[in-house]
Amino acid sequence: MVTFSFSLPTNLPVLPLHTAIHQDVVRARSDYQDELGWPALAAQVRGVADGANVVVASNYGEAGALELFGHGLPPIASTDVTFRYWRPAVAGRRAILVGFPKGTASGFCRGYTRLSRIQMPTANQERGLPIARCTLNAGLATEWSRIRRGARL
Repeated sequence: MVTFSFSLPTNLPVLPLHTAIHQDVVRARSDYQDELGWPALAAQVRGVADGANVVVASNYGEAGALELFGHGLPPIASTDVTFRYWRPAVAGRRAILVGFPKGTASGFCRGYTRLSRIQMPTANQERGLPIARCTLNAGLATEWSRIRRGARL
């Protein structure tokens, strides 16, 4: 019983977020850590997405967060893991890039403008990565393989 009570916060998110962060429980579970801030990420992207035809996320975690919480966003695309199988049909080339540095994005778009950096409550792999606007060199379907290569760098 003592072991169960002690391990409960690590196995289930039963503590308030600030307590879990302060006691390093979040660090023990990278899946918790990676999901923290998903609603805020979606709000951050929504705040800069006006006029965009597509949001391209560099990994499936970002794409999943935007798909789940990004109500009102343009279609979400990512070449990472199984998300690559659901490439949206997008006519325009105006893109919001989530998690792509300028050097990586230069292989598939032009006019890269960093708008902000991803803000997360804990240090995870997304924190601090850029959110940018650019124009895809060609349609999303044409640029898909170049985006995929860039996302792997």
